[in-house]
Amino acid sequence: MNNPSADVNRPAALLWISRWIPLALVLLVCAVLLHEYGTPVRAIGATALYYAAMVVLPGTLLWRLFPVAPRSFMEQVAVGSALALAIQAVLRWLLSSVGAQSLTPLWAVAVVLAVSFMPRWRHAWRYDGPVRGNTGLSWVTALVVVASSWWLTNTAFRSNPILPLPAAGQYYPSAPYIDMPYQQSLASAVNHPWPLMYPYVPDTPLKYTILPYEHFADLHQWSGADLTLVIMRLHTLPLLALSIVLIAVLAARVADSQIAGVLGALFGTLSAPMSLYGWTWCPFFETGFLNYGTYRSPTQTFGEPLFLALLFLIVVLLTPEQKRRNWILIGPIALVAFAAAGSKATFLPMILCGVGLAALAASIWARQKLPRLVAIGVVGVAAMAIALVTITGTNSRSLELGDGRQYLLFTPVSAVMGTLSHLPALLGAIAIIALAWLSVMVGVVFLLRWQLRDPRMWLLLGVVAAGLAGVILGVHPGKSQLYFLRGAWPVLGVLSAWGIAVACRRTELSPAKQRVLVAGALVLGMLAVVGVRHLVSDRPDPDGMARWWAFFYPYAILVVALGLVAFLAVLLLKRTGYLHQHALLVGCLLVVTAIAGGTLVEQFGNGSLALNPKDVPAANGPAITADNAEAARWVRSHADGDEIIATNAHCADRRDPADCDARRFSIAALSEVPVYLEGWSYSNPSPEVAPGFRDIGPFWNAGILAMNDAAFYDPDNAKLDALRDEGVRFLVVDRTIKPESPELASYATLVFERPGAAVYDIEK
Repeated sequence: MNNPSADVNRPAALLWISRWIPLALVLLVCAVLLHEYGTPVRAIGATALYYAAMVVLPGTLLWRLFPVAPRSFMEQVAVGSALALAIQAVLRWLLSSVGAQSLTPLWAVAVVLAVSFMPRWRHAWRYDGPVRGNTGLSWVTALVVVASSWWLTNTAFRSNPILPLPAAGQYYPSAPYIDMPYQQSLASAVNHPWPLMYPYVPDTPLKYTILPYEHFADLHQWSGADLTLVIMRLHTLPLLALSIVLIAVLAARVADSQIAGVLGALFGTLSAPMSLYGWTWCPFFETGFLNYGTYRSPTQTFGEPLFLALLFLIVVLLTPEQKRRNWILIGPIALVAFAAAGSKATFLPMILCGVGLAALAASIWARQKLPRLVAIGVVGVAAMAIALVTITGTNSRSLELGDGRQYLLFTPVSAVMGTLSHLPALLGAIAIIALAWLSVMVGVVFLLRWQLRDPRMWLLLGVVAAGLAGVILGVHPGKSQLYFLRGAWPVLGVLSAWGIAVACRRTELSPAKQRVLVAGALVLGMLAVVGVRHLVSDRPDPDGMARWWAFFYPYAILVVALGLVAFLAVLLLKRTGYLHQHALLVGCLLVVTAIAGGTLVEQFGNGSLALNPKDVPAANGPAITADNAEAARWVRSHADGDEIIATNAHCADRRDPADCDARRFSIAALSEVPVYLEGWSYSNPSPEVAPGFRDIGPFWNAGILAMNDAAFYDPDNAKLDALRDEGVRFLVVDRTIKPESPELASYATLVFERPGAAVYDIEK
């Protein structure tokens, strides 16, 4: 589907401009959106410079040293940038163990110097791949990035406002999603001396996917942007854009087709499970690539490009024309696999499932690829094991194996039936989910026809199967099993894009006619979905067998309508002499592409991308007042590196600390200083320390909690001495919770005061 001749007659200057305008558009739009939601211009510029100098440039130069023929300039930049993220995060984590994390940027300097002064490596400064035929892919990918960034800022940024403080360059989130201060507290924790500890509870080792926070801390250090800006604004759009570009280049690479890259960017990013029910909104709980978790989970947003880059590297290693020298890619695969495992626990297990399925297929049809798949599997298992031991720990974090009912309760079946306890209701819910999900990857039918022996197809199918199994069979109190499918969702789009590209080639139509056919089918599918949903606007009657037909007949209407249109179109083309032996294939291609195209409407009309104001989630965490933010920032400016602080704020819901929602992290986040005891959720203490620990419930050591709070409400020298012995110097009082005792001023020095907050120095 490549069309290198498309740009042949264009002047060189015009060709150069057309290639760089999409990037300029993305940068301009993202900068405007960031500034619109409270980000200062200086911080935006410094962040852009950081990514350009420490991620994009060294990563691209390094990737060009590997013996992989590029498909496009965009591909080299995207894969190189993801490789740079992995190197930077892992290197900073290693250097942090000896307190030398400030040396992390030296790797980028070393790469630039090496390719500048080593004669055999100077070719890395030049792009030596195809220069024509990629303009359309660049433009579509850029427009998808713009649309995604616009949606993200108009939902997540809008519902998580940030405000400036009087001190220059300091900001605070006034009404954040409840987990965002937690994310910020971890980004500050990785700057503290090893061994790393949770920054809001005493003596609890930090075993978590911390590599993203190493990146955020590095961005904060070298851009000079306030850490609140880094977490709440600056990191999200660059990482989101990188993921979208990687989806596009992965699809283009695996299918060797630019049209696959275009469709991959569309399906992988903007699609959602197809719901044809006009009477319900987002019935499958935001399982597409773009969802509210894109903002709320920085580990997901950072890990996604690593996951996609790892798939890209494996695909390259399995590509038929790759030579023996490409075994060198095992090195980057090992590094990126480790970084992915240290960024989000869901990614590497899905890839290992895909590698296992690909190895099984290779043992039947492509045995020459089996050694490479075995090597990849061994490297992946080793990377996951090392990450478990050194970074994340083996705690399951409340994820358990279930029977699928927790997720299936989100389906329209349960909304009408009220229960899934009966087998027919359970099977009906599974069938509806299958229809909704398979509509996105419907193009795989062509792969099963023509790429059955290709282990790369089985690799991607294995990843998808693992994602579906994880979201259905996983059980988690916070529904975190959804991240299995959210992470794997782009792969569904890549499979469909690949299948459609293969079918296009088989039609033997000219490239121009292929593009017209695909574009027309996409529009047809979107219009068909809008029409069917308009027809199905009434909620099914919960009584009688007719309700089952009410769930399934919209899909039947859609398929029949599209089939009829395809039949008439093919009949017309045959009569005009255009089609002969490929008439049936063209008809099938029209239907399949239309169904996949209908999933794009789903996102904007009834899914995560619906932008009705009522659909934008409000912040569900405790509000942070300016007084408390100023108090925390005052502590940040006056505390030494080895001091900690104490606070009287513990509960997000302001209930009694004996039984509260302990997701309270704002003091640790904004002060960037360890807190003796603030909240205690997400800390995952060992069973020996806290048997039966729950995130919502009492603190596991009532004596420590009582000692902490007594210093605020019933102070004396002995109680303050107990805190001093623990390393506490400052007491930060949230007076909106409960004012401190008037006697506290007799035992400590009031050093900061506002109506809603105060800070006391208890140092003798």
